[in-house]
Amino acid sequence: MKKIECAKLLKNLLKKYHPDTRGEKHQDQIYGEITIQLTSALNKLRTDKTQPVFLDGNKNKNIDYIYYRRGIQYYQDIHPSKFYNRNHDGTYQAKPREDLSRAIKDTLISFALAEFYFNKIIEEYPRSPWLEDSKRKIQLLKKLYQRYSNMNSHGGYTIDSKQFVKQMGLKIL
Repeated sequence: MKKIECAKLLKNLLKKYHPDTRGEKHQDQIYGEITIQLTSALNKLRTDKTQPVFLDGNKNKNIDYIYYRRGIQYYQDIHPSKFYNRNHDGTYQAKPREDLSRAIKDTLISFALAEFYFNKIIEEYPRSPWLEDSKRKIQLLKKLYQRYSNMNSHGGYTIDSKQFVKQMGLKIL
């Protein structure tokens, strides 16, 4: 990925995660911090005098494969273990609030980058052997995003009680 493409990606992510464009007022702080990090990365890219080409150094010159691997890398970074610490007795405990906020930000960025790379394959490489898997990954990302979007920085979820009862197989007496 050339410097120009990387700058476009960062600008798109800035538009997507800027607090003013989000309707979720309870997560303004998280989106604000994401915006600060993305702005910092964009400024660093603009002031860097070298022309970094992220694809150089890769032995495989199949660009669609490189995009697929990048998508997989960010896809694998989306995991609930980021939000919990495992105790010695095998139970889990929510991470402290500061760590949890950071984990949520990192996860949102991973969602956006994974989606970007998989969409790049879908849009630009229709004959790629990784096309169908990229489409499946996009569908899974959408489902995962719905679950993660209900998470708050206090370590809890906002869920519908009827949905919870149904998912748990409980009966109301």
